[in-house]
Amino acid sequence: MGRVDHSWIILALLVLGCTSDKKEEPTEGFEADADTDTDADTDADTDTDTDTDTDADTGPAPCDVATRVIDVGTDTDGDGYSDEDEVHAGTDPTDPASVVYTGGWPYNQDKDAIVDPGWEIPGEDGATLPRFVGLDQYGQTVDIYDFANQGVTTVLDMSTEWCGPCNAVADWLGGDEDALLGYPWWKEEYRCIPDLVNKRQIQWITVLYEDGAHEDATLEVAQRWHESHPHDLIPVLVDEEKLLHAHIRATGIPNANLLTETMVFDGFDDRGLDGAFDTLVERYLE
Repeated sequence: MGRVDHSWIILALLVLGCTSDKKEEPTEGFEADADTDTDADTDADTDTDTDTDTDADTGPAPCDVATRVIDVGTDTDGDGYSDEDEVHAGTDPTDPASVVYTGGWPYNQDKDAIVDPGWEIPGEDGATLPRFVGLDQYGQTVDIYDFANQGVTTVLDMSTEWCGPCNAVADWLGGDEDALLGYPWWKEEYRCIPDLVNKRQIQWITVLYEDGAHEDATLEVAQRWHESHPHDLIPVLVDEEKLLHAHIRATGIPNANLLTETMVFDGFDDRGLDGAFDTLVERYLE
């Protein structure tokens, strides 16, 4: 008997690969691709696109934040302050170079009506923030009670120059969308918080209490911070005597607290900022 040529069989196996009559079915709750959800794409959500949110598009949903229009009333010189506020503050309502604050921060004629609790009692939820006064990045003395009665929530951000995450938050507020992605407390829901600041739905105040060498902050620190992280709507105040730092007793920075229109702590937190961020998302972004 002649020798049988099996070469064609070997060639067919190489081309077609090994097959089975039984079809492989995915185990319940898993799938046959390389991620950890139950759909058939390769991301980690349950829709059919390739991003990580839960809608069926190919990118995050755009931020839907309206711009808050501020009507200051009669403003003869067009400097952003009403004539009435300028007269009350002692600046010239007919001179655009004569302003209450160079940074354009708000002015509150009724700030003296807020009862200042002083610095003896530590901060807590429901307590009024003491009347802090500090230099801003332009070298002007700023009264924090001027931010009261403006119709919006205020975010009080305690930071230092040496703190890497604090700098990252400032970069994020300034437009670097990826600045916080590597931090374990980051949530995708926080993505639109900078829009709340930029469109004036909330006020953000950054307070620096130490420089890069862990020494007390000075005006120069606020100026360097503003140069590195410029933002026209965010005052950078200097806590030279660490009054606010001692009052809040921040054990983890960056630390953010929310303040009501009357400068009352709304959900006091002495560590981190995710608590304040979660509240902002719930109130403004859901």
